[in-house]
Amino acid sequence: MLETAKVRKDAFIPKALALADIPVPFWLTEPSQLPKAMGTYVLVMQLAEDKTIVIGKLGVFNLRAGRYYYVGSAMGAGGLASRVGRHFRADPDKKLRWHVDYLRAEMTLVGCWVWQSATRLECAIAQQLNELANDKESLSCIAKVGSSDCRCPSHVFCSIDAI
Repeated sequence: MLETAKVRKDAFIPKALALADIPVPFWLTEPSQLPKAMGTYVLVMQLAEDKTIVIGKLGVFNLRAGRYYYVGSAMGAGGLASRVGRHFRADPDKKLRWHVDYLRAEMTLVGCWVWQSATRLECAIAQQLNELANDKESLSCIAKVGSSDCRCPSHVFCSIDAI
């Protein structure tokens, strides 16, 4: 059964998105909890210490220790179970395909916010988080990461305060 989160360091995510009429997500920490339905998700990852990471063709990024959020969608066959399940696997031999794979290889996965919906919410969620990043010193946008297939400034955000 999927559970909604009540008190978490990352509780600002559903609260901020509720203001934009985006439905309340479910918080998951185990891949076995993932539905096979289509949907959108926010991976929550932790970087324990400052690190320089090469993110595919985007190049080198100097990332600070903190909590990182990647907004993605799973609209293909297998849905959320397949796509997000891949992110849950910490396989050092996993092929790095997407920007998030480069981040995930260096970070610990804390959990995932999930929206079951055939409607693609990915850019709407990223837009709301970007607006929140513009208003809140503790959340920042990692420019161009995770958004190469759309016009969003980013689909990756960082909160140094969430350590």
